[in-house]
Amino acid sequence: VTDDAERVGVSLSDYVRGKTLRGYVRVPKYAKIDSAHIGQLSKLGGLIKLTHNETGGIYRRETAAILEEIQGILVKIRHELERGDGNHDDRETHTEPQGT
Repeated sequence: VTDDAERVGVSLSDYVRGKTLRGYVRVPKYAKIDSAHIGQLSKLGGLIKLTHNETGGIYRRETAAILEEIQGILVKIRHELERGDGNHDDRETHTEPQGT
């Protein structure tokens, strides 16, 4: 059961509660973002900048595109965090076959 809860991205208690009370598990569409995820994106951006500098800008278009994408992701994360967790409206149903 622990593996099932982890696989669908919910806590064990939410998984058991959903299966027991409703027969299905409500799964968030968007994973919760924490500071570790944001830190990893920032590190990735730093590595891309390092690549740009160490190659003398040979891949400037590619590195610029990647950095713009990372910046866009960080902006989306910030907007999601400002909105709240969004779990009330942004959920979908995950139903598993009985007997698992």
